Amino acid sequence: MAILKCKMCGGTLDVSEGMTVCECEYCGTMQTIPSVDDAKKITLFSRANRLRAACEFDKAASVYENIVGDFPEEAEEGIESAIEWEKSILHAEQESLEKELCNIGQILTRRQRKNIKTRLAQIEDELRRLG
Repeated sequence: MAILKCKMCGGTLDVSEGMTVCECEYCGTMQTIPSVDDAKKITLFSRANRLRAACEFDKAASVYENIVGDFPEEAEEGIESAIEWEKSILHAEQESLEKELCNIGQILTRRQRKNIKTRLAQIEDELRRLG
């Protein structure tokens, strides 16, 4: 069986033959497992995961779009992946901004602090919208 990686954290998934859904033991993300006999689908999923791990988000999104186009039965998986991908980007940006805001050694102007707080509020709204 091919080695599949988690679409969120990149951890190796423990997949048995015949499984259609798997929960990542590292981050708990539930994900649909492509059928083992479909080499093209596995290749596309693997490529998308590698691109995401390398922070090539636009390229990864393009691969997910190819998956949805080539395998309409996997459309829900692709949409869920895109939403999770967007959430992970927002969380990373949120964490970075919060660190910047709380960095004691860094002197920020009132305008910079206001801009950071405004962006943090926007991220919270986007995360609520995505569910």
